[in-house]
Amino acid sequence: AELLKARGLLNKLTKDNFAKLTDKIEKLDISSQDMLKSLVGLIFDKALGENKFCAMYAELCVRLNKHQYPESVDD
Repeated sequence: AELLKARGLLNKLTKDNFAKLTDKIEKLDISSQDMLKSLVGLIFDKALGENKFCAMYAELCVRLNKHQYPESVDD
């Protein structure tokens, strides 16, 4: 369910609503390493498909990297 929410948020992500939607993405319940890898995969696929927004997706990754995930999610 969380990954479906993430996909929906990524589909709506623009430079204008970046802060608002990134906050929502950061609040998703990413409770396992597999979920985190899947989220990163979704972001990577979006960046490949939308080259002009690569910098925005890179910034999203930077913000997610600063997020504290539960200890169950390995580095």
